Amino acid sequence: LGLAPEHRVIITVGGLRPVKDFPTLIRAFARVHAERREARLVIVGGERGGGSQPELEALAESLGVRSVVIFPGVRQDIARLLALADVYVNSSVFEGMSNTILEAMAASRPVVATEVGGNPELVRDGVTGYLVPPSDPAPLAARLVEVLSDPGLAKALGAAGRAAVESEHAMDRMVT
Repeated sequence: LGLAPEHRVIITVGGLRPVKDFPTLIRAFARVHAERREARLVIVGGERGGGSQPELEALAESLGVRSVVIFPGVRQDIARLLALADVYVNSSVFEGMSNTILEAMAASRPVVATEVGGNPELVRDGVTGYLVPPSDPAPLAARLVEVLSDPGLAKALGAAGRAAVESEHAMDRMVT
């Protein structure tokens, strides 16, 4: 992926569909990168349901961040990619119960997610991550910068997320 140890990695996983609102994420990331030049954004997923990687790449180019926004496509090694991440982000305008948020929390990664659908059931604002309004790059960027700027905070949020997954989303509890 062209990442180096000094890079701070923001990752998201999902099909490049309009509901995921990756344009807002890229706009937020441009703000993050202005403050945190070592930040990198990894958008994992493929085109489906009307999404367009060339359009997202063009937006990143217009904002001056194309060289630091990485599109690795569809991947089967999500756990390995999450291990590289400093923070997981979900920018959806609608979401059910997000498996990728659960995966990120299981990987002890702090989560910044939009306050839509099932996200508030998974992310406890200020405890396991942060919830932000949908379709607004400013608060999304601010929370991402906050997490990237404070490794102790990121570690605490990630640990709390892992504990929540273990206690509330273990297989036996989910079956029950």
